[in-house]
Amino acid sequence: MGVAEITSNKAPEVRAVVPRERLEASIGRMVAWLEQFGETSQDMYDFYACRYGQWAKRQYYKGRLFGKAAVAPLVAMESFAPALRRFFWPKTRFPLADAHYAMGYTYLYQATQRADCLARARHFLDVLVETRCPGYSDYC
Repeated sequence: MGVAEITSNKAPEVRAVVPRERLEASIGRMVAWLEQFGETSQDMYDFYACRYGQWAKRQYYKGRLFGKAAVAPLVAMESFAPALRRFFWPKTRFPLADAHYAMGYTYLYQATQRADCLARARHFLDVLVETRCPGYSDYC
């Protein structure tokens, strides 16, 4: 559902027309999800972060049938039981997610002028500063 505009030799830009109520409801669900879920999460590679996972991956990259058998349970859990990641590695904070949340709340503040949105944007920027790589003069 959108209109294509050709403005140059670049690919056409598609702009979707979304009713304001649907947009606000969608943003509200995302904000509620973040508040409920929290600021840390599992990574898709957490199964391989534990000692067994690292060992199994090494065996796999050796190219033998034994290596394929060693990673098979991890691949099965990735596909059919991703919630089991919490037993292999703790939840982690991801700087890229913090940056996206800061950007999203900044855009939300620009659209609504709600002080709580600006406070949340600042929170995520503060977290980025606090969790930056030590030992570097610039941000990494």
